[in-house]
Amino acid sequence: MSHIPIFHWSGEYFGFIRDNNFFNKDGAYLGWQEYGRIWKVNGELLGELIEENYILRSKADIPLCPRVPRTPPSPLVPPTLSTDRAGKTPRVGWVDALDEL
Repeated sequence: MSHIPIFHWSGEYFGFIRDNNFFNKDGAYLGWQEYGRIWKVNGELLGELIEENYILRSKADIPLCPRVPRTPPSPLVPPTLSTDRAGKTPRVGWVDALDEL
């Protein structure tokens, strides 16, 4: 199965998305992806998937109502760790949502 690597905006590898489920680099389930948004395991919005590999949140957004949490997927073996990337220039009005986890 393929996965989408997820990085902090600073470039540090954080985890991955597989089958619309969001995991940290150790394979712990953290939430899910739905229509370009990432929801935490408890149903709260974490942020938006940006440039396929980053999760950011706009400071100007009004918080969305939490979703009903999904049933966690079966445990899995995480993929081989991706290497870190060069950091990106901060976006005005956005924060790295992964810094809150």
